[in-house]
Amino acid sequence: MQLTVDKFGRILLPKSLRDDAGLHPGSLLEAFHQNGAIQLQLAEETPLVAKEGILLFTGESQGNLEDAVHRSREERNRRAAGWKA
Repeated sequence: MQLTVDKFGRILLPKSLRDDAGLHPGSLLEAFHQNGAIQLQLAEETPLVAKEGILLFTGESQGNLEDAVHRSREERNRRAAGWKA
């Protein structure tokens, strides 16, 4: 498959390639030049996104979130009461 580089250095990946690779608007790619070939690979996406100056976690929680919140609150209450953990 031949692709054309436009005057701004952009390359349009055909929809079939994007679909096969699971690419969507905003997908991050890493480009490598190796042995005369240019390779593209999906970059690891971070679950942190900056929105209005605040970092938001957009990933999925691991484990039981309710238990983690309960343990954190208990630990904070013990420290506030002057108890040792």
